[in-house]
Amino acid sequence: MDHEPRCRTASGTPPVGETHSHLVVFQHQLANGRYLPTDVVLQYVSADPYAVGAHFNAGTPSEVVWLFDREHLAEGMFTPVGEGDIKVRPFPDEPVSVLIELSSPTGRAVFSVDIADLARFLYCTYEIFLPGDEFSWVDFEHELSRLDPGEDNPSSTTWRPAAEP
Repeated sequence: MDHEPRCRTASGTPPVGETHSHLVVFQHQLANGRYLPTDVVLQYVSADPYAVGAHFNAGTPSEVVWLFDREHLAEGMFTPVGEGDIKVRPFPDEPVSVLIELSSPTGRAVFSVDIADLARFLYCTYEIFLPGDEFSWVDFEHELSRLDPGEDNPSSTTWRPAAEP
């Protein structure tokens, strides 16, 4: 997996199987107000062009992956976005950082990340798909066929009405 902050040059061909990742240091805000540096691998995969994976403890048995909306990461550098499990917003009184708040049934974690690191990563994802162009390479017929409960589709299940009592 490439963790170097380098970007590829757009070729104009479908980016099938294209993956880009950066190793970025998130600062985990602890309960006592101190910060713990945490290595996070941000990964963009062309097969899921709207998402960014954040791999915490990457490559270990305790790896945890959160999926972010790429557009929210970009917007969150300038204005608060998100509701529910993931919120992104500019760090108050510190314009060089972004706050990322993650919530789950087991807890909550708050991280800050350098805005330049996040912007560099997002720029590289734009080399694969510009914002708004994500849909241009999606094979909608194929995706819709995956939802079809027909006999020729082994990935689908056939719906049957419940038996009457």
